[in-house]
Amino acid sequence: MKIKQTAAVCMAILLLTGCAFLPADVSESLEDTAEAEEEEAQKEQVGERGAAGDADTEDTQGQDLLTAARGEEMTHSGIYVFAQEEHWGEGCWYPSETDFAAANGFGGTEPFFTYSLPDGQKRLTLYYDETAQRGCGIRYYERDPSTFATTGMYGFVFEGLQESQENGILEDYLKPLAVDGTNGSGEAEDFKENTEYDVQGRITHYDATGILTDLVENNPEPGTVLWIDYEYYDNGNLKSRFYRHNGYIFGTWYTTWDCYFDRQGRIEHEDIYVTHGSWDIYYIYEDDTKEPAYILKLDNCSWQWVPAFRKGR
Repeated sequence: MKIKQTAAVCMAILLLTGCAFLPADVSESLEDTAEAEEEEAQKEQVGERGAAGDADTEDTQGQDLLTAARGEEMTHSGIYVFAQEEHWGEGCWYPSETDFAAANGFGGTEPFFTYSLPDGQKRLTLYYDETAQRGCGIRYYERDPSTFATTGMYGFVFEGLQESQENGILEDYLKPLAVDGTNGSGEAEDFKENTEYDVQGRITHYDATGILTDLVENNPEPGTVLWIDYEYYDNGNLKSRFYRHNGYIFGTWYTTWDCYFDRQGRIEHEDIYVTHGSWDIYYIYEDDTKEPAYILKLDNCSWQWVPAFRKGR
């Protein structure tokens, strides 16, 4: 993305949310290898900042928050925050988790819910006051090199509990079908399926291939239509499900869909690619029931995780 395009995106975000999450020096580090015209635009931006005097250097959100260099992972310090209510917190950035929790009324309290991926990678910390129906949380993010978002912590705050719009968990995660309930065979020639099972007869892998002549021009070679892997706990319950589909056939929403389950086989977390970014969904159980008490959805759009918190049953 060119600098001028990046600036336009950031300005739109600023107008919509009142918070800008990307430090001013991100573009400089990212555009080291850009075209000559981009480098010229970058120099102009640097000159403008220099003419602004010391005001820029005093901006705490722009100081020492980002370590970025060619070929290195970009990392920011502190917490960038998406806030729905202006009176929660005095800015869009906090230096630590402790400061963030305290500023939102949860100083010295234990988290309501935490989640880590099966490999131990920390993913979420959630604070919630059930009486006041307000909360805040932190999403821990490992940078995807294809995006401008930096590795680090992203915060969010919310107020109010939405009513459930669904009755129960509707997905059958074991079915080897695409998100639209089909296998894509109607959109591909020479369609072939491959299904693999373990010694207990449980499905462990599914893939489908075909030639997409009507969708992809000048491409007579077979391509992947649908691909799903399954993993199980030692007690036989589903542990994880990793899903990929062909965007030409099924669209870009849910192109990737990673699902994680607890040892009882209940869905705990979904990480879903959508066209504008991704969805994080967390299912919070308070007892041994099959249905969650709460569901948290984080809509990741332009480096912000926008929360929606609702009843699970």
